[in-house]
Amino acid sequence: MMQSLYNLFYHREEVPVVHVGDNLLQIIASQEKLAQAAAWLNENHPGRYMVWNLMHDMKREGVQIAAEVSALFGDNVHDIAASVGPPVLEDILRLCHSVQRWTHAEEHNVAVLLTNTKAEVEEYATLLATAYALYAGWHPTVQSALKARQERLQELQLSAIDLLLNPEEEAGAEAG
Repeated sequence: MMQSLYNLFYHREEVPVVHVGDNLLQIIASQEKLAQAAAWLNENHPGRYMVWNLMHDMKREGVQIAAEVSALFGDNVHDIAASVGPPVLEDILRLCHSVQRWTHAEEHNVAVLLTNTKAEVEEYATLLATAYALYAGWHPTVQSALKARQERLQELQLSAIDLLLNPEEEAGAEAG
């Protein structure tokens, strides 16, 4: 689903943003769209975001992705690339504590899971987002947390499809 969702946004100047909860976002960005992701965060949450980078540390034109992410997002990055294998429970709890400390430090702080469309990264993001939704008390069960996540992904996909099918509505909204 992440690949098809990303494809809907590919030719647009934006990146898909999934609202996991009140103060937890997932941004799906390819290596080519990292600058758009940073611009979106700086416009919508200036100085109020922390990024947990789940993307693989791959090279593009000789530049490590982790270095590129750090350059774009500054000191607001925790690298927890999903390429290291399945997380252990202590790592999941550490992430939950870290996200909660950040989001509770200031009223408008948001935590961001930065992901791409690779299956192992998306699986890791789903695990972490679901674990945090349970940890934060947003959902009483794993099933309800996963269902809510799936519904948000479907809403985002339908919104993107609607914008592709009705581009004049978006242009009218921007002009008004």
